Amino acid sequence: GQEAPPTQGTRFCVLCDENNLYLGVECMEAAMDQLKEVRGGGIFRGDSIELFLDLNRDRKTYYHLTTNTLGICEGKRDGREFIWHASASKAEDRWSSEIVVPFSSFAITPEVGATWNFNLCRQRYAGARELSTWAPLGPQGGFHQPELFGELRSLNVDFSRFRLELGEPEVHAAIEGQALN
Repeated sequence: GQEAPPTQGTRFCVLCDENNLYLGVECMEAAMDQLKEVRGGGIFRGDSIELFLDLNRDRKTYYHLTTNTLGICEGKRDGREFIWHASASKAEDRWSSEIVVPFSSFAITPEVGATWNFNLCRQRYAGARELSTWAPLGPQGGFHQPELFGELRSLNVDFSRFRLELGEPEVHAAIEGQALN
């Protein structure tokens, strides 16, 4: 059967400058007094937003960032942590998050361009448990379905500034007072 649309809406906006990716997310919530706020690891087990960013568009490797109603951040790629920031605020009928991800936190490769694969997902526990996503996903696999992520376009940034490219190793040795060739 077809899943019903979420009872509580989620809106977001994505912007960037030459150094950072910015997201503003607004989560409508009729049951603000029932928010499930997780403070330790695994904040996705409470009311939270999850971002998925596949920079090189291989639909296999991607960054997974999670923030919650308290502004706590968890983020990984291939099991490695990286730096990003979020803040959260609450109103009578909604909670919101402002997210900043420095481009310098990413492993930028030459394949990274102006379009990334992307999804924004919401875990809702207040009231009734609901899962919602921006890019429609299949019934199996939860949010981790990179082959179905949508596209984030027009990231017109010179990413070469953030690449670290290593050349072939070189060995230099000297004997005291003499150079070796």
